[in-house]
Amino acid sequence: EFLQKKVMKKIQKTLLAIAAIFGAVTSANAISYTASSDGATNPAGTFSANGDSLVVATEYGFTYLGITGGDGGSEIGLNEKLTINLREQMTVFSITIGLLYDGPEFGDDGEIAAFLKNDAGSAFTLTATGATTATWSGFAGATVQNLSPASGGGNGGVWKVTNPFGTGALTSLGVYPLTSGNGASNESDFGLIAFEVPDSGSTLGLLGLSLIGLAFIRRKR
Repeated sequence: EFLQKKVMKKIQKTLLAIAAIFGAVTSANAISYTASSDGATNPAGTFSANGDSLVVATEYGFTYLGITGGDGGSEIGLNEKLTINLREQMTVFSITIGLLYDGPEFGDDGEIAAFLKNDAGSAFTLTATGATTATWSGFAGATVQNLSPASGGGNGGVWKVTNPFGTGALTSLGVYPLTSGNGASNESDFGLIAFEVPDSGSTLGLLGLSLIGLAFIRRKR
């Protein structure tokens, strides 16, 4: 009985270690895209634009992926959509966009970025409400961090949304602006700066190691 309790404690410790490893996967083993280094190449799949051309540009020290050919200049403007295509179903750890202002910078007024999973359902939205404040609709567990104030004057209006869609997996994400509805002369436009998704290969590898470890414990028992 003593030996059995000892083995059970070992198994519990192993399971706790596995849980800790999988918790770390969300940050240490992510596939990260950054416009400054990856440009128009999506390391987790591909990018596509609806009818216009992808473009990489830099403003106020921030490099972003946008769409050229429409009203937004090099940014993603109204009637334009950037689609992040993923090679398999994945959750999204974080997404970062820039040049989203609350107004009256550049005539923009309460700019709104929309995010549509798998081209279906209702869009999640990010709305700039102040120099360092924004609201996220669609998933209450998401957090919004301002990385550069949305106040013009050389500031980038950069926002990072962590855990934007919860644990829901997707194969594509449409990114596009919505009209602010405030009668602004220059409507919503912005650019994609970065995003993170899980590296499924690393996750599967850790799962395999975990199963091997459990099998070893059982054999010793």
